[in-house]
Amino acid sequence: MLNLGGLTMEGTYTRVDLARADAMQRLTQTHALAGTQPPAAELIPLMQNLMGGASGRLRLSGLTALNPEDGTRLALGQLVLRGSAEDLDKPMASTTFGIESSGLTLEPEVAPKAFMPDKLDIQISTAKLPTSSLWRAFADLATLAESQAAAGEEDEEEGEGEEEAALPDDGADVGTDEAAMAAIGNRLMGAMAEVGTELRIDRFVVNTPAASGTMTGALRMAASSAFGAVGSSTVLLRGLDAATKAMQPKPGKKADESTQNALGVIAHAPGLRAGVQGPMPGNDVRSYKIDVTETGQFLLNGADMSALMGMGQPAPEPEPIQGKKR
Repeated sequence: MLNLGGLTMEGTYTRVDLARADAMQRLTQTHALAGTQPPAAELIPLMQNLMGGASGRLRLSGLTALNPEDGTRLALGQLVLRGSAEDLDKPMASTTFGIESSGLTLEPEVAPKAFMPDKLDIQISTAKLPTSSLWRAFADLATLAESQAAAGEEDEEEGEGEEEAALPDDGADVGTDEAAMAAIGNRLMGAMAEVGTELRIDRFVVNTPAASGTMTGALRMAASSAFGAVGSSTVLLRGLDAATKAMQPKPGKKADESTQNALGVIAHAPGLRAGVQGPMPGNDVRSYKIDVTETGQFLLNGADMSALMGMGQPAPEPEPIQGKKR
């Protein structure tokens, strides 16, 4: 069950090709009268370069939700979703997506109230998206979906008597479809790596009554790199030491399960800095610089953590023990 106290929506469009819009409207109307769907081969070419960009914003307030199966209740004072796309009619496009929330409550609690986010603000963006490759992938996926739908309709017409005999062929079709989707994805990833598509964390802010954290960074796809991408990010965590002290159980008492779990997470975060960098002097702030290098290293404040995270090269096998000495 979902309840909304208030809802507002807004959107904008830029550089709309009215001729394409008119042709697409005529196409959809013709098929609507015939009771059919426009084929991807006709619709997608009209959608390509239809507009230069678009942006939208959705704001919800007084949001409450109830799961009748387990009685879980969620409430949000405010939720804002925003997104945009620019230069869709040019060789390289860019996108942004953001989410803001405040006033979160959850029953039953999954964590101590001191660590329930009372504010969340995230914005990520992409740059240097190859539009021609994106549209090709979109067209290929749409065509594949059409073929799957047509195959499903044919199977229904075969009747129940032939259902068991068709099972081996259905399994083969699933494998073929998965391979086709993988091929489409690989072509798109290759095109993005060729132009150096970027994924950016413009803003990542999480505030709780006890602590807060921020993160910024960027990742660039690079075919020549060991992981196919290189990048760096900076994470700042505030209030962990004070939160740890405040959550410690009084002498002779044991912390509840949720508090124990929270303390375990907090204890692990400072552990990442071992031998690298501790809290900033005079401040309950921990700073983490994370780098993914072209050679495949995963650096935390300059220290290579690849082996610890299982990302490094496997250790060489020991040479066989020789028998008797000669």
